[in-house]
Amino acid sequence: MSNADLVKRNNMFLVPFSQLTVLENFNDREDYGTGSDMSELAESIYSQGIKVPIKGYKDGDKYVVIQGHRRYRAMEMIKKKYNKNIIAPLITYPIGTTKKDMLLDTLLTNSGKDLTPLEKASTVSKLIEQKTSVKEVAQALGGVSEVYVKNLQRLWTIPDSAKKLIRDGVVSATLIMGVLKNKNANLEEFIAEIEKEALGEGSAKTKGKGKGKKTAKVTAKNAPKKGTGKTDSLKEFKRFVKQNPGTYENKHKQEAFEFFASIVQNEVGYSDILEFFTGK
Repeated sequence: MSNADLVKRNNMFLVPFSQLTVLENFNDREDYGTGSDMSELAESIYSQGIKVPIKGYKDGDKYVVIQGHRRYRAMEMIKKKYNKNIIAPLITYPIGTTKKDMLLDTLLTNSGKDLTPLEKASTVSKLIEQKTSVKEVAQALGGVSEVYVKNLQRLWTIPDSAKKLIRDGVVSATLIMGVLKNKNANLEEFIAEIEKEALGEGSAKTKGKGKGKKTAKVTAKNAPKKGTGKTDSLKEFKRFVKQNPGTYENKHKQEAFEFFASIVQNEVGYSDILEFFTGK
């Protein structure tokens, strides 16, 4: 009988780090935070222990971590630095819990650092493969719209080159999702333009300094835009916010996201913005 079995208390196991493991290709977290963030978490766990239980299931003599990968990573850091085998409180899933149930749970009850849109998109794609309805996923994500879930599903289908730009912080997932929503947009051309502009700006910033090219971040403000014959939507949005402070904050977040995607694509004018947020 393992140490973890001996210390079961109130349906919770106290599991040494040495008995924990992770499931390959299950965890979608890629962004664990900065090095200083992880060091701070590791030092906190080293001195005070783990306050929020991780979740997982037993597999032989090991316990598989499903929720708590940042804490697992921090315990790994502690083991390497201090050679200390941290004891972690772990709640096990009931017998019969499916992969679909556990994936939904990672979206529904994530207690640590929120997943990035790209990480959520990966989880959503796995859930769809498990025959999960878009409605179920929307509820697990905190009651967002089904359109948002479908946009996440589409986000995972973008080329690896575009995903790399998002991971590297060159372009936001929100901006890419806005392009995907535009049926007339050519994503490959859009990405090529962004790469060209980003590398161009980075080269200009480092010119004459004897350094390599630095990739510049592309935002909605400086991203290449398709001509629509309308005024600058972002400029008009800023004008609206200045004239109507606080009004846009009262709009449902998901509705605001969808509309802002249109702003990013330069598809709306000031009158459209005013009508959307105020009804005037």
